[in-house]
Amino acid sequence: MRTRLVAVVVLVAAGCAGGHVSTEARSDPIRVFVAGTVDLTGPAVVIARADPEGVLREVRLAARRADLAIAVSIQGEAGPLLAAAGFDLVACPRSESLTSTPASLSIETGAIRLRCAEDPSPTTDGPPVVLNLTVGDPSPVGTGAPLTIENASVEVIVPRSSQVDLVVSRMGALLSDDPAAEGSVLEVFADEAGVIAYRTGGVTHGDFRVHFAGWDLPEGDAVLLDGEWWTLVRAIAPAPVLRPPPDTPFDQGELTAAALGDVTGDGVPDMAAAYRHPFRGSALTDAFPEAVVVDSQGRSAHLGVFTPEGEPLWAAGLIPHPVGDVAACYGSVALAFTDIEGWEITSTGAATWEGLSLRSAQELPGGGVPGCADVDADGSLDPVILERSP
Repeated sequence: MRTRLVAVVVLVAAGCAGGHVSTEARSDPIRVFVAGTVDLTGPAVVIARADPEGVLREVRLAARRADLAIAVSIQGEAGPLLAAAGFDLVACPRSESLTSTPASLSIETGAIRLRCAEDPSPTTDGPPVVLNLTVGDPSPVGTGAPLTIENASVEVIVPRSSQVDLVVSRMGALLSDDPAAEGSVLEVFADEAGVIAYRTGGVTHGDFRVHFAGWDLPEGDAVLLDGEWWTLVRAIAPAPVLRPPPDTPFDQGELTAAALGDVTGDGVPDMAAAYRHPFRGSALTDAFPEAVVVDSQGRSAHLGVFTPEGEPLWAAGLIPHPVGDVAACYGSVALAFTDIEGWEITSTGAATWEGLSLRSAQELPGGGVPGCADVDADGSLDPVILERSP
């Protein structure tokens, strides 16, 4: 049975109670990547010696991209293998650098520190290993805890506070001598005020090489960063959605939703438009007839990018579902999908501009409100889905 990572989110950062955070300047956010236990003993040693590049290949990109990559604990000579893959630290039983230069990362209010301690509310029998990852807390690194439990937790704590706004437990094994063992990985996006967003994903190692199953879809409010969905922890205030004037010329059909913004990311305003027109067959619809759905008026649904004056730049011949609402972000759009009659929001999503067209991100089930916000503090608007419902 897979050891599933469990995330419990408690919003405690200042400003969250009112639904929005302060817009005052903050330091650049950082990424922290955390993986479970690594046991390089037994049969795993043979594979690591024969294929050192392949053992951690599927998590190497995430580890190297992170500002700080952490393994909860290791056994055997796993340190060099992890360091080559981009990991910086082993957290338990004591913080230990994997690189020749001790790994450290500072943000405006202080350094990231690690400690191991007993879980105050254990979820399984026995004392689990707990990793407390504190962003901006000057408290000293604590002492170790037993490493025999594969139930690890990570806490990201608001600076100068004992309150926790993210706890993730049951990370399991990244690699072990049991090929049936499974685990999870965690990536946290945070600044000096605490967690902004996080995502989790599953890993297996049936052949003693780590295999990443992909990132889990968010269950709550979501933000699309680098084409992938993250769970929003921090309450954000989306930018106002700019709608085109009612008299905007549009000869492609009947507009059902439209928004203005720099959808193509070229510095020039565009119009993202969802519309319907009487169904017209084409080579594409002939090839995929099952993808064509028309409403009670015989119209098919479409999505396109236009100039603010209604001149077409790109249009999709087929879309997965009709679009009932759209927000135009920077180089992307946030979307709400409806049934074919357009009465009910059935799912939400987003799409990013890939130079010639929009590329769809994975759909999120259930309702929600599409919007745009600068979540990663890079000066551009990211797609968000707020007020999500099952």
